[in-house]
Amino acid sequence: MGQIIGGVFVLIIALIALFVWLASRANKRRSESIREWSFRNGYNFTPGPMPALQLAPIERFEIKGETVEAEARNIASGSRMTLFDFSHATRHESGVMNNRTQYQRKITACALFKLDEPLPRFMFMSMSTAGSDSLTGKLVSSAIGLAKFVGPGRPGQLIAIDDRPGFLLHTDDDAERVQSLFREPRFFDDKCGWEVHCTGTWMLLSCKPVEPAGYDAFANLAQQIREHFTRLSS
Repeated sequence: MGQIIGGVFVLIIALIALFVWLASRANKRRSESIREWSFRNGYNFTPGPMPALQLAPIERFEIKGETVEAEARNIASGSRMTLFDFSHATRHESGVMNNRTQYQRKITACALFKLDEPLPRFMFMSMSTAGSDSLTGKLVSSAIGLAKFVGPGRPGQLIAIDDRPGFLLHTDDDAERVQSLFREPRFFDDKCGWEVHCTGTWMLLSCKPVEPAGYDAFANLAQQIREHFTRLSS
C-alpha cells in the first residue's frame, strides 16, 4: 500500500514538473514571437517582467490596497502606443471567525496611449450588447441594481448608456463630459470584452490575451478605439 501511495505521489510531482516545463516553453515561444513582431513593426521590445507603474503613473498599476502584483511582460514600445501582457493580482481577506486569504490573478493584453490632450477619468467595460428589452439586458440591469443596493462600491457614479445595460461606464469626474464620449455606443458592439481606463493624458485599453499571430489586428483595433475617443472629444 505504501509503495502505491509513494508511486502516486511521484507521478503527481512529475506531472506538475511537466506542466511547469510546458508552460515555460510556451511563454518563451510567445515572448520570441512578440519580439519578432516588434522588430518588424518598428517597436522596441522588453521581455520583462517589470512593474507596470514604470510604463505610466496610473492608479491601476499601483501596488496598494488589495493589489499585490501589477507586472508588464512582452512590452512592445512605440512612439505613441505600447503593447504588453499585464498580470494583475489581488489579495482578499474573507471570513469573520476563520479568516481566509484568497488570491486572484488576471492576465490581459493591453495597449497604452499617451494622449495629446487630457480626457476626463472614466472606466468602461463592454460586457454584453444585449438591449434593454432583452432577457439578458434585464438580468444585467437587475444585477447592477442589486450591486448598487448592497454596497456603495468605489467612489463616483455609474452612467447609463442608452439601450446597452451591458456597457458599464463609471466616473468620478465630469459626468456630462464623460457621457458625451459615449454618444455613439454601437461603436463597441463588436468589441465585447474590451475595457477602457482613462486618466488625464493616459488611456489604457485591455482585453483577453492575444496570440502573437493576431497582434496586427490587436494593434489596429486599439488605435481605432483611441481615434474614436479623440474624435468625440474634439
